[in-house]
Amino acid sequence: TSDVLELMSEGAQRVYPMNHLTRPWDGRWIILHVSLPARHRAVRERLYKALRWVGFGNPSAGLWICPHTDRQDEVARAIRRLELNDVVFTFVGPSLSVGGTDQRMVQLSWDLRQVSEHYERLLQEFEKRRNNPHGVLAHYLELVTEWEKLPFIDPRLPNALLPADWEGQHLAAR
Repeated sequence: TSDVLELMSEGAQRVYPMNHLTRPWDGRWIILHVSLPARHRAVRERLYKALRWVGFGNPSAGLWICPHTDRQDEVARAIRRLELNDVVFTFVGPSLSVGGTDQRMVQLSWDLRQVSEHYERLLQEFEKRRNNPHGVLAHYLELVTEWEKLPFIDPRLPNALLPADWEGQHLAAR
């Protein structure tokens, strides 16, 4: 269907290119506020999964942020698909100098240590298999499958938001 083709295209753009490392960030966030009662747990979980796919982080209850303002259409589609237009509020803009910094929001929203560890495990696992001539196709398919999970794990933050010593971008580039 056209929805599946669109999802696959978005997925390929999210999984493979590393241009987020060189593209300058404009300092703006997509800010989303949602409040769903406990009885809507299944819908809430589907929304949270969709938001993580787009690159959102969750610094506090009901608040989601994403530095990729070019993904507004993806967010809108997910909200429409889940029929949440009446309970979601979205904004785009920079953070202010009052309150936490952009770096603090990153710390609260994403566990970059866990992202780095994921890349490291992935590299170690597949490095062991690299010179094994048996099962090359199977190893390759396993690697592609693991690589396709990365958008749920790594929000691909712009360099301006990453700690200077963050290993994840070096590991991801390998």
